[in-house]
Amino acid sequence: LESLGINYTITKEVAVPHSETKQETQNINTPQKKYIFLLSGSESEERDRFRTIIKDLGGESETSGHTYVERSTHIILSQIKRTEKYLCGCAAGKWLLKPAFLDESEKQKRYVNEED
Repeated sequence: LESLGINYTITKEVAVPHSETKQETQNINTPQKKYIFLLSGSESEERDRFRTIIKDLGGESETSGHTYVERSTHIILSQIKRTEKYLCGCAAGKWLLKPAFLDESEKQKRYVNEED
């Protein structure tokens, strides 16, 4: 249908034109957002707590030591230092976030908007 210039969404597994439905729909081209975290500058106990939050919310945390991991999507920085993770994350355009991001996400039981 898209090749014919017809926009559509899937509602209850049936393709219908936009003008024929007012139900809440999901765009079939919207991929689920992945959350793959690197943790930087945190103490062991704090790191364990962060990993638990990440896992509970459906994300992944990389255990890379001091090494940057390209597949990561977010880097939690307990303090800003010119580390490999920080510098590579900046260059690659990854989300560089404070631990408060995970704390607020835990409170809301979902990942909050990174821009907030």
